[in-house]
Amino acid sequence: MIGEFAAYQILIFLFASILILRTFLLYLKKTKSIRELFLALFIWGSFGALGIFPQLSGLIAKITGFQLGINAIYVGSTIFLIYSLIKVLIQNDRIENSITKLVRQQAINDFKNKYLK
Repeated sequence: MIGEFAAYQILIFLFASILILRTFLLYLKKTKSIRELFLALFIWGSFGALGIFPQLSGLIAKITGFQLGINAIYVGSTIFLIYSLIKVLIQNDRIENSITKLVRQQAINDFKNKYLK
């Protein structure tokens, strides 16, 4: 029925709305990028929409070819998490390489300044 929501649906929607608002305020303070804002809008907006309209998971399942909506959500979430993990690992590797280069260069400069004057 339209207009009748369970308590969990209202809580999920409020939670998602608060997180979207928080991210938007952080974007305005310039601590979040536009990319992070859109990502938060997508993730928390989807979370809130599925909280209010759980039947959307069935539509997602039908579109993607899954039998159950929850399966489509699990697979999609798993793919997103694995992608995010790989991206973070690659970024971490780049940062480690940059730090290694900086430390080596600093050690060479210190050696030159100390012993080759």
